[in-house]
Amino acid sequence: RFEDISRLLAELSDGEREVLELVMSGTPSKTIARRLDVSLRTVEARRASIFHTIGVASLPELVRVIVEYGEYASRTGGSWPPQTKPRPERYSRDIRSGFA
Repeated sequence: RFEDISRLLAELSDGEREVLELVMSGTPSKTIARRLDVSLRTVEARRASIFHTIGVASLPELVRVIVEYGEYASRTGGSWPPQTKPRPERYSRDIRSGFA
């Protein structure tokens, strides 16, 4: 079962992994949206996609599965949290700060 979870986590997009990490840390969706500079609807869509991909129907079920997987991964040398690429800053911010 945990090998399946590992495979499913690998299928998540970088955006879904970012949302998953923040959800697992207890961050509310509105805060996730602000932190990632995306709409609340995007966060909700990514959460729904995570639920579908992992095969869970609720946040408590997702947390239970991920915590159990994390405990398994730590015992077997697996990785948790899933690796994400560094998120580049948005170009508009770089341009505005360069000319301010």
